[in-house]
Amino acid sequence: MILADTSGIFAVINRKDRHHEVSKKWFRSTTASGEALAITQPLLTESWRLINARIGPDQADTFWNSVLKGLFILIDIDVTDLRLAMEIRTKYADSGIGFVDATSFAICERHRISRAFTFDWKHFGIYRPTFADCLELVPAAGS
Repeated sequence: MILADTSGIFAVINRKDRHHEVSKKWFRSTTASGEALAITQPLLTESWRLINARIGPDQADTFWNSVLKGLFILIDIDVTDLRLAMEIRTKYADSGIGFVDATSFAICERHRISRAFTFDWKHFGIYRPTFADCLELVPAAGS
C-alpha cells in the first residue's frame, strides 16, 4: 500500500503542475499494476478543496468520484491516530508539519506504510517512521 499525498494527487489532476507528466505516468503505471493507494479523510478534504479552488468543481468532483469508485482506499483515523499525530507534530515542531501530514504519518505508522506518493519532499523527507529508516517517496525526486 502507498499513501497518496495531496501534492501527488494535485499533480496528476493539474495539467499546469510542473510534476504533472511524471505523476500522471507514475499514477497510471501504479494503478494498472493493482498497487493500492491510500488516503485519509483529512487528506480527501484537503485535496478536494485545493482542486476545487485552483482548477474547479468538476475536477474536484472527478477526484471525489475516483474515491467512491475505489481508486483510493479511504482509511479512517481514530483518537489513537490523532494522539500519535499530535506526538509526531510535536516531535517535528520546527518543520511546520501540519494536521493533514501528521495524521498521514500516523496512518503510515499504524499500517506500516513505507511509501508515499508525494512532491512534498520537505515534510515527507524528514519524517522517520518507527519501522523504517525513512519513507520512500515516489515518484523519486528528479524523475
